[in-house]
Amino acid sequence: MVQQVELKRGLRDVYFDDTQSSNVIGDIGRLIYRGYDIHDLAENSTFEETVYLMMHGGLPTQAQLSAFEDSLRAARPIPQEVVDVIAKVQKAHPMDVLRTAISALAAFDPDTEEVTHEATLRKGIRLAAQTPTIVATHHRIRSGLEPIAPDPSLGHAGNFLYMLLGEKPDEDTARLMDKDLIVHLDHGSNASSFAARVTASTLADLHGAVVTGISTLKGPLHGGAAEGVMKMALEIGDEANVEAYLVAKHDRRERIMGFGHAVYRAEDPRARHLREGSRVLAQKKGQPQWFQILSKVEE
Repeated sequence: MVQQVELKRGLRDVYFDDTQSSNVIGDIGRLIYRGYDIHDLAENSTFEETVYLMMHGGLPTQAQLSAFEDSLRAARPIPQEVVDVIAKVQKAHPMDVLRTAISALAAFDPDTEEVTHEATLRKGIRLAAQTPTIVATHHRIRSGLEPIAPDPSLGHAGNFLYMLLGEKPDEDTARLMDKDLIVHLDHGSNASSFAARVTASTLADLHGAVVTGISTLKGPLHGGAAEGVMKMALEIGDEANVEAYLVAKHDRRERIMGFGHAVYRAEDPRARHLREGSRVLAQKKGQPQWFQILSKVEE
């Protein structure tokens, strides 16, 4: 007799582990990190402080935060050999370049094969610090520009924008980037974090687990959806074209990227902290059309 089983597509309603790092409560639109509501952290914390919270389970003292910030700043540079790898694959998709560079970093990390908790924290600090350097280095190389070395006088978000764009950001822009990093720091067991956990569960090195997560994040039904949203805005081109564009999409039964969430049935709590800042930044940069287009689509 064939046993009847119920398939749980996407692991929906399947419990496979427990965690204290975050709690996503989709029906009421809440996101909690280590017992702290995302709204409180986004408005009152920094990326560095929130990373410390996630790594160590509690908010740091001022002395602990200063030491942690120093360790992140010290770890920002990437080996020249990794820069050379980025240059060789510069024409690839940015996510492909990122996972390739992260994998290459494993060859230079002194703790690559060490899987103790302490070594994993050290590697986590280095990866958190080096990832923005990789992204900025790739952007500048593929744009025909020289990479910019990290500036230790800047915080994590401000330094990323400086390395990316070549000028130090104003306080409001750096703070918006900081909020963006905070609200996307953790989101429970989504597809990419689940995939990374599977790799880590085999006692593979941390770099390998992160590469797995990045590879999964690239998918258009996961992190790649954000790229799809920008492509949609470019296709629309002008706020006046929104209605016709959406009608045509509906008639063809095509997906509207970036709208609707697999978990949140109420407000996505992350959006609240980025919406107004994005509008102001768009005005400041002289490109308000993209915010206007997406706001019209949301209506």
